Amino acid sequence: TLEATRLSAGAALTLAAGAAVSATRTTITGASVSITAGGDMTSIDSALGAPGELRLVARGAFTAGGTTFDADAFTLSAASGASLAGGTVTAAAGLSLDAGGGDATLSATSLRAGGDIGVAARGAILATSTTFAGRDLALRAGAGLTARSIGVTAGGALAFDAGAGDAVFNPSTVQSGGALSVTSRGAIAATGSTFSTSAASLIAGAGITLPGGGIEVAGSLLLDAGGGVTLSGATLAAGGTMTLRGAGGMSVTGATLSSGGPMTATSGGAIAMSGVTLRAAGLAVEAGSGLTIANGALVSSGPAGLALAAGPSGALTLTDARLEGAAIGLVAGAGAGLARVDAATGGALTLTAGGSLGISGGTLAGAGIALTAAGGGFT
Repeated sequence: TLEATRLSAGAALTLAAGAAVSATRTTITGASVSITAGGDMTSIDSALGAPGELRLVARGAFTAGGTTFDADAFTLSAASGASLAGGTVTAAAGLSLDAGGGDATLSATSLRAGGDIGVAARGAILATSTTFAGRDLALRAGAGLTARSIGVTAGGALAFDAGAGDAVFNPSTVQSGGALSVTSRGAIAATGSTFSTSAASLIAGAGITLPGGGIEVAGSLLLDAGGGVTLSGATLAAGGTMTLRGAGGMSVTGATLSSGGPMTATSGGAIAMSGVTLRAAGLAVEAGSGLTIANGALVSSGPAGLALAAGPSGALTLTDARLEGAAIGLVAGAGAGLARVDAATGGALTLTAGGSLGISGGTLAGAGIALTAAGGGFT
């Protein structure tokens, strides 16, 4: 136990204990610093620094509160969890934090590195009111990742892996010059959070939910959910392609989606869109069991057309919608109903329904128009 103590070495400084190590209001410096605890390690209101490597190893859990860590390279390894609160970790080179089989908890903490930052835990990762700044950043958890009011500034790639748990982002800001990857075998939910990167992929074994906030990328954007995709009041913008896939359905409400390249939205279930704007250089929306669009504008620019498909047995329902494209193709395996729909194309406009076809109000305009109700009549 060290309390109100100062340890300073001109060369390397090494501390090794077979049991727990505790430091309170203590300063420890050396050319390099290595501290090993056979049990838990605790640092409260202390300062640890080295122009070389600062290496901390706890055979039990690691806990730090109000502590400053400053080194060229920082490595923390704990066997059964790590918790940092109200402190700073600064590394001129790389920064590594491994919580072992426990959780990694970061609260009101600043992590800054000239190189890469890595945080790993076989349990969960919980970061609250914490800032990260470095080159590449990787947060990898085995049992869920939660980020609340975090700020990320990175020059390279970002990886958030929630493992078997959910990945949850509450109002947070994430910026990077590289690509973003968010993966979870559970769900991904980002509420009021903004992501700005070169490219982004969000892949979830369950659903993806984005209430508010947005994602802006210079290149491609992918949202791929084993469950449903739910976008509410969100803004998604990609300089390249945008791909949305929801195996269990898709709901888009009050959202704006735009891409400089082709945009595709597909689902094995139903797709429902309301109060939306979709703009792309080629736009395709394909549902497995019904497509409904209300109060929406879908615009496909350039030579690529606009395609809407409701699935082999699904109905197509468009209400108060505006459609534009070099060509427009609408297909429903069952019936189709258009109410106050304005569709304009300089090419062909085709509407094919496996059941009946109803059109009320609106304007359909194209170089050629073909309407087919294969299994019913026109109303």
